[in-house]
Amino acid sequence: MAIKASLEASKEKVKNMDSDSEVDVTYDDDSNSSSFLSSVKDTSSKLSKSSIPSTPSVSKTNEPLRKWEEYLGKSDDPISSIMIRFPDGARESKDFPSTSKLIAIILYIVSKGFPSETHEIVTNFPRRIITDLDDEKTLSEHGLYPQETLFVQKR
Repeated sequence: MAIKASLEASKEKVKNMDSDSEVDVTYDDDSNSSSFLSSVKDTSSKLSKSSIPSTPSVSKTNEPLRKWEEYLGKSDDPISSIMIRFPDGARESKDFPSTSKLIAIILYIVSKGFPSETHEIVTNFPRRIITDLDDEKTLSEHGLYPQETLFVQKR
């Protein structure tokens, strides 16, 4: 109750102030501030749960969204070590079974927030546009075994 009165008093001060004035907000004790913060957190979590739409389960073409994990090879197959360099300079090293389909890497990068409509995946030497290759072939068939560096760049 004291917080509510304090907030209303502060609100009145703001209404009566000139634009050059400053307002100092203080709390009498830590219990008021912690209860206020928990109230804000509760309201925030309720808003985020109700107002943010969930990720759709189908794409714009009404096809089910594909998960990159579905295209991995057997876990006991030889490993392809893939270094992925993102447009912001971030790097990530990820191991995939060499018998994984190329689409696994493409979908993995898409899941990181780099859609194939706006980004492409390339190798430097020899220069190849990975997103233009047959995505049903394995990493080994595309020469991405035992290791490769892939660059994600804007189209």
